[in-house]
Amino acid sequence: MKPTHEQLKEALGHAEEEHHAILFLHKSDKQRYGKLIEEMENDVLKKKYHFLKTMGDMCHVLAGW
Repeated sequence: MKPTHEQLKEALGHAEEEHHAILFLHKSDKQRYGKLIEEMENDVLKKKYHFLKTMGDMCHVLAGW
């Protein structure tokens, strides 16, 4: 099944948003969020964690940390 142009555009938008959320986390204050970043990276290595999908989700996590 071949995806439509609109489906490809939507998938690209979701991928870009997730990429921005990951970059935002890795560019955040390491002194303040270093432990959180380390825990998230370890969870990824253990295949236990799925990255947050949006910038809003990532901001919410960092605000609660």
